[in-house]
Amino acid sequence: MSLEPIITILSILLTTLLSINNSITFISLLKYLGLKTDHVIYMIALSNIIGIILFSNMITPPTTCSTNDQTSVYPELISLFTGLIISILIATLTGTSLLATMALVFSTAGIYMISGRPVSEWIIRVFETWIILGTLSIILTIILRIFITKVLNLQKRDLTKTLFLYKIFSTTTYLTISILLAGNNIGFLSSLTCHQNLLYMIFSPVSLLILLARPEKYKNIYEKILMTISRHYSITLSTHVMLIIANTIGIPISYTFIITLSYTTTVLTGASLGARKIIRRIMKNWIYSITIAFLISLSVFFMLRIF
Repeated sequence: MSLEPIITILSILLTTLLSINNSITFISLLKYLGLKTDHVIYMIALSNIIGIILFSNMITPPTTCSTNDQTSVYPELISLFTGLIISILIATLTGTSLLATMALVFSTAGIYMISGRPVSEWIIRVFETWIILGTLSIILTIILRIFITKVLNLQKRDLTKTLFLYKIFSTTTYLTISILLAGNNIGFLSSLTCHQNLLYMIFSPVSLLILLARPEKYKNIYEKILMTISRHYSITLSTHVMLIIANTIGIPISYTFIITLSYTTTVLTGASLGARKIIRRIMKNWIYSITIAFLISLSVFFMLRIF
């Protein structure tokens, strides 16, 4: 029995869930700016599709990609995709935020190493990139926070203009980050199948339209993180730059990883009510996401070996 149809179905389902998981953040933030829910969902769905088309092929796979030998990787792919699908569903049912990209990267590294595939160079490259981009994010956020605070202090007399520009900037930035993030995250999933299922994945963001049924559910932790103008500008600009770099060098990266580092930096450079509680909650979600996804993937992997 060919496993290719199963891989295709799982990749479509996982891409759909990942698109929803990533996009709820931006839907929530755009709604916070006063935009209508249906308009926001249409814009985010379109931005996801654009990102997948433009940037997915830029992300490199963990191992040398050979379409002739692709069938040998199917057990690993089934276990990885099934693990993340189940963990996303668990997170949805329990109301817990899931860091899907980070969970997938760690699960991929673990499963591939257990199966004896040469991924050590890729793992080292990913971690080195995360450290470098994390450091750059911290430095850039500090510089931007100081600069933007001074600019805003000069603009206090023209508050109406400042708020108008803030809304335009925020909307444009969120949509741009959504494009870059979709290309990065979905691109990594696509790279695991040598981009063979990319055509199916392109249309998965259309699934976001089902979110029109329950617009009251879009509450997100990042509303509190980005609630001040100076903090918002410095964090989103820094995140924007880091995603561009990650896509350019072909490395998957977690949006939450970058935004949390940037947020922690803004806390150090300015007072923030409830900051420790928010950071602690995000850190717990990191542990939860990586552990649950990996354990489920590992269980499925060994079950496939037995049967």
